Order: sequence, then C-alpha cells, then structure tokens
Amino acid sequence: MKLSVKGLRRIFTHGEESRRALVDITLSIESGEFVAIMGRSGSGKTTLLNAIGGLDTRFEGEVRLGEKSLREMSEAELASFRHRHLGFVFQSYNLLNHLTVLENVLLPSYFGPLRDGGDPLEVATGLLDRVGLGDRLRSRPTELSGGQRQRVAIARALLCRPSVLLCDEPTGSLDRATGLTILQLFEELNREDEITVVLVTHEPHVAAVARRKIRLDEGRIASDQEQEPRWPVEGEGAPPEAEGTP
Repeated sequence: MKLSVKGLRRIFTHGEESRRALVDITLSIESGEFVAIMGRSGSGKTTLLNAIGGLDTRFEGEVRLGEKSLREMSEAELASFRHRHLGFVFQSYNLLNHLTVLENVLLPSYFGPLRDGGDPLEVATGLLDRVGLGDRLRSRPTELSGGQRQRVAIARALLCRPSVLLCDEPTGSLDRATGLTILQLFEELNREDEITVVLVTHEPHVAAVARRKIRLDEGRIASDQEQEPRWPVEGEGAPPEAEGTP
C-alpha cells in the first residue's frame, strides 16, 4: 500500500501560543519499503507518524494510504481502515498487564474480523511462535523482559495482517543487543512478508538498518535518501541470520 503525503502542516496551539510541528511535508513511501524517519527530539517525527497512521487528522494538507484520503473518512471508517491495514508498535509496548500474552495479542480481533478471515486464536498462536514466545502464552506482561514484551506488541500489531507497520521508537526502551533482535524481526517481516515498515528513531544505528532514511529538522524534511542497510553487529552489512548465524 503506497503512502502519499502532500503539503502536510500541523500546528499545535496552547492558549495564545502556537508551534509549527510540521511544515509543508511532501513525500511518498512505496509498498514494501523499509523507511527510517530520524530527527532530534521535537523535530516532528512522531507527529508525522501519527498523521500517516490516522491517529491525528487535525492537519492541513493531504495524507493518502492507497486510494484512501484520511481526511475524507469518518471516525468509524478511519478506525475500520486502521484495523484492517495498519499495525502500530510503540516504545512503551501498550500491553494490558491483567491479560495474558495470548489475550493481549488477540485484542485487535475484538474490534473486528481479521482482514483475511483467518481464525484469530490460530493466527495469534502462530505469531507468538514466530516471535519466539510460543511457550509464554499464559504469562502476564509483568513476567516478561522488555524485549519479550516488545515481541508481544509486534505479534499483536501483526494479528490483522497489516500492509503497513508503523513503529515509534520501538527499541528506545531496550538495551542495544535486544533492540537489534527486534530490528532483525522488522527486517524479516519486510523482506519475507513484504510489509511496509516505517520506523521513527533518534538513534543512528537503528536508522542504519533501513533502506531509506528521512531526516526531519524543525518540522521540515532536511534530507531523504536511499542507503545500503548497515547492521552494527559482527560481520556488518546484513542481519546475523542472513549470514548463517542462528
């Protein structure tokens, strides 16, 4: 699903003060791309991601996902569209501690059927196997490490088989080694499942694994360039599993 942004502007107002968070952002992200959005704190990264994902539509300009304009959808239509086509992964995981791992992954299915009509329980169990947590279905989030909780959040984001995965600082709460494991999973999803991945980060080593890097500065696009993915591990240049490492 192609993402198109044209003339995007977002202004936040507090009393008599206003701040321009995004200024005339225009860009396109093709289906199947792996894109990192970089910038310092306050540069507009998360604001842009929220607009692309339809979490914030109080902007000027246009955001289109495929043939759909987000501004033209009702709240109900937008919620249904997000459910069917978009997956979200956040820095803080956003898991419910009173639910089991399996119940957390199943949450999106309570808001509507899976896009391909699959059985939610079967899909959720398969996804947890895929992210290495098939033996923790009945665990609670508080019993897991940070990396394990993020993998639960990724499995939940994938339940409805989204076309686009939007990730906001997904490794920000993790140590470097665990963060690389999560990045390897994103790379696999992009390469094998052809899911478009848009990843917001302020960390250069995280942005380096993407095939395209967009840098924001004070709400504007400062640079937008393709790059060769660079993995900050032994044998740099490819994720470990691509080099034959288990």
